Amino acid sequence: MKYVYIDSGTTNSRLYLAEDKEVVSVRMLGVGTVDNVAPDSRKLESCLWEAYGEMLQEQGLADREIDGIYMSGMATSKNGICEVDFLPVPIDIKRYADEIHMHKTECFGREVGFLTGIVDRPGVEGKLDNVELFHNVRGEEIELFGIMEEWEEVFCQKKAAVIMPGSHTHILYAEDRKITGITSCMGGEMYKAMAKDTILKASVDLRPLQLCREAVAKGYRMTVEKGINRALYITRTLDLFTGESRIVRNSYLEGVVNTGIITALKDRETAKDLDVVVIAGDRVYHEIFGCLAECAGLSVPVEGIEAKPGRSFALSGFLRVMQEREKQ
Repeated sequence: MKYVYIDSGTTNSRLYLAEDKEVVSVRMLGVGTVDNVAPDSRKLESCLWEAYGEMLQEQGLADREIDGIYMSGMATSKNGICEVDFLPVPIDIKRYADEIHMHKTECFGREVGFLTGIVDRPGVEGKLDNVELFHNVRGEEIELFGIMEEWEEVFCQKKAAVIMPGSHTHILYAEDRKITGITSCMGGEMYKAMAKDTILKASVDLRPLQLCREAVAKGYRMTVEKGINRALYITRTLDLFTGESRIVRNSYLEGVVNTGIITALKDRETAKDLDVVVIAGDRVYHEIFGCLAECAGLSVPVEGIEAKPGRSFALSGFLRVMQEREKQ
């Protein structure tokens, strides 16, 4: 069986051609739902269709030879390609695979399977006085299904919180191979906004690769003690009035931006019952959130995992979903 799987996010998209569970080709695009706005509200789909055609041409394949095209992540959002409502937690991979939404798209001219996001909510519709009880993700759920399959020993008979660094940096909760809850946060986009569109762009890098734990901890303390507005400006102060390096300034800002995420985890009622906190992403984020967990006084083991070479968490999840779907 030949499948094309498209993992579409807020700012980037990845296309995978897989045959018999092996990846044949990968293409990465710097386009996501953030680009899908008027007057070009179909930009995402047209870019994906173009990349899909190029991938097939490169492999000497025709569209009719592809058994299925599937999309997940922000492609299923209001600003994506086909809006599909969230599925409620708790949810396991069997129910997730059962709920794939098939829809014929304009550019692809054929039915595409949309793997939608999940929601943790007390009711269908929220109000101002309870909106903080609503949490949702699109894309992270399929990543976690892949993670739980490939790192089974980390999750076996454990209650886990999984921090997933990215544009939004959500936290998902898992137990017995089920996703049981969500805490929705904003991490990557907040850092990017500060580093790209404010005066701080002169002081920090867009994507830190090295870390100073002392500076991360300082960012945590300043955010807790002074509030986020003052804490953010101190990033600039580090540049103007100290001889500290760019690595220190980057690390400090990461500490400020991500303090709210670790605080949200700690404040959740289920935090006291956790057996492990897993950081799923690049190694630098293992250090960032490991340091912040220590600052916040979390007494739970923290483990970091990275996607295996040539794979992604989302791809692993998709292949696992297809395996489940083929059982039906």
